[in-house]
Amino acid sequence: MNPDAVLACNPNQNSPWAYYMMLVDKSWLAQLLVKFNIRASNHWYNSQPDTLTTPVFYQQFVLVCRTLMSNKLSSKPKCCTGYKY
Repeated sequence: MNPDAVLACNPNQNSPWAYYMMLVDKSWLAQLLVKFNIRASNHWYNSQPDTLTTPVFYQQFVLVCRTLMSNKLSSKPKCCTGYKY
């Protein structure tokens, strides 16, 4: 999802989590994309919505989300996990 896009969330019934989604600061992400030579400009521009369909990528994403949401970890390992992903 792009920043400022309307989102409708419909979790599975009887389940607190039907999906994982990260909300990331667009300015921070734009700067990170420049740092790693993925984009030439640190100005944010929207991209096409995407869905992870490869099981390995999805499993990695879930692991990152669980790490970031953990209340047992400090911010340093969370930051490292985010950068590695």
